[in-house]
Amino acid sequence: MKPNFPKLLPSVSLALGLMAAAMPSHAGLSNAFFSYSPFGTQTLELTTTTGSVSIGASSTGWWDQNGAHSSFNPNYIVGVCGSSDTCSGDNLDHRDFFIFDLSTVRGSILSAALNIGNGPSGYYGGAFLPVSFFDVFTDLNDVAASGVGRTDIYADLGSGVSYGVFNATAADVNMQVVINLNGNALSALNAAIGSSWGIGGAIGGEVPEPGSMALVWLGVAALAAVRQRKA
Repeated sequence: MKPNFPKLLPSVSLALGLMAAAMPSHAGLSNAFFSYSPFGTQTLELTTTTGSVSIGASSTGWWDQNGAHSSFNPNYIVGVCGSSDTCSGDNLDHRDFFIFDLSTVRGSILSAALNIGNGPSGYYGGAFLPVSFFDVFTDLNDVAASGVGRTDIYADLGSGVSYGVFNATAADVNMQVVINLNGNALSALNAAIGSSWGIGGAIGGEVPEPGSMALVWLGVAALAAVRQRKA
């Protein structure tokens, strides 16, 4: 009996497409935001039941796709700083983070927004560039520390619970940008009052956690098996 390889091709193609979507870009041209930073101010703007509060970031930075970060570099670039333009980067994907000390916050938080400076050359691709923000599961001391080979931190900064999406455009170059945070972020912020709170950022839409991706692959495999039985 000949194997039914052709009947599995749609499922294989789907799996390859999902894998490609989850992999970082390696283009020579820049596809990034916050490329020249720190710039302006980096604050968390809160409205609470006791009034308005502005909290400066206690730590900012980025981790690249190889899991490298320097605690001495507060640059919070997100995306690919390419080698084929004036960004003169390394073509590696970067995911950034912002950490805030909520020890002085009183009452309950009703709304929240990031107010982040974007430098004079915040590179972007196309008409707009989506910058997505996520929860941070990793211990914040580890996120802020220098490290190598910590691809787990890189993965964490661009996956998990969505805190909001900001569509960056050319109008945002050399500007302070305000990113309104959603209900998921508000719940996490209220739970973190009295301690530190972190948020991660990545270029593109929401990326599933690694565990969720495993479920996707299982689903693809199951679909392939069903189609093979029906053949």
